[in-house]
Order: sequence, then structure tokens, then C-alpha cells
Amino acid sequence: MTLTSTYRPDRDQLFTLIRARGETVTSFAHRLGRHPETFWRLKGGKPISRAFAIQIAGALGTEISDFTLPDEPEQQDPQEEPRQVAGVA
Repeated sequence: MTLTSTYRPDRDQLFTLIRARGETVTSFAHRLGRHPETFWRLKGGKPISRAFAIQIAGALGTEISDFTLPDEPEQQDPQEEPRQVAGVA
């Protein structure tokens, strides 16, 4: 797995993992010293810090990749001209 500074959580998968361990999202948040709203606001793949992802994975006993979305490749604007690198034709 590549190290990155942020991760995009899959909220549904994260909640499934939490509930599979017999916890509620609220109790899990409190166990991590976090406010429950922190978890309820995880939607749309909004990035979370690497430190937060590590904390969640450690508490769940999983890998970060078990509750995060895959990286999105950078997309170029179709109307934008391809960039030229100096010295390359």
C-alpha cells in the first residue's frame, strides 16, 4: 500500500465494520476520543488525515484500505491543451 497524507473514507463500509464489532458509531467515536459528528460527517469521500485513518484502523483491527475508497486518478480538463515539458517535443 502506498503511503499518502490523506485518505477518502467509505462511510458505509466503515459503519459496517464498526457495527460488525458490536459497537455503535457513537460508542466507537467516544472510544477514540472523537465526537460522533466526526463520523456522521464522513460522506462523499471527504479526505481524512493519515493519522485519523491509522487511529480508526488500529481501533478496528483492520487495514486502512478496508474502509477507504481507491485513489482517483488525476483527470485533465478535456478542453485544456496537453502540457509540454521543457526540452521535449
